[in-house]
Amino acid sequence: MDSTVLFQPLSPRNASVQLQTVTKAKAVYIEARSRILKGTLAPGSAVNQEALAADLGGSITPLREALRRLEMEGLIHMEPHRTMTITPLTSQELLEEMYAIRTGARPICRWVDLRERIGGAARGYRPAGPPEDG
Repeated sequence: MDSTVLFQPLSPRNASVQLQTVTKAKAVYIEARSRILKGTLAPGSAVNQEALAADLGGSITPLREALRRLEMEGLIHMEPHRTMTITPLTSQELLEEMYAIRTGARPICRWVDLRERIGGAARGYRPAGPPEDG
């Protein structure tokens, strides 16, 4: 059985990108990492390897390879002969995430504020009529 799968990253700007060949372990790693970062796999929750492997459409071996990589990145905590859990964010990481969200949202808030100001000014605007002869 072939151990490679095709993975095509989607881009809103360029939908016709080249296909990349990756191993099943890498495809499982990419998807598991994405789920952890999106919060689909909740911080602090236990990882059921069999259920996750089935959900990802792979077997347990590529999943275990992916989980070892994720542990090296600090996204998963493994206890020998026990459970695996998704590593919760530390208070410092939480503050960094909140800061990143606030700084990313600031330009959007400014744009909305400016749009509302312009919209309000435009509602009170009346075009000048022809000059009156007096």
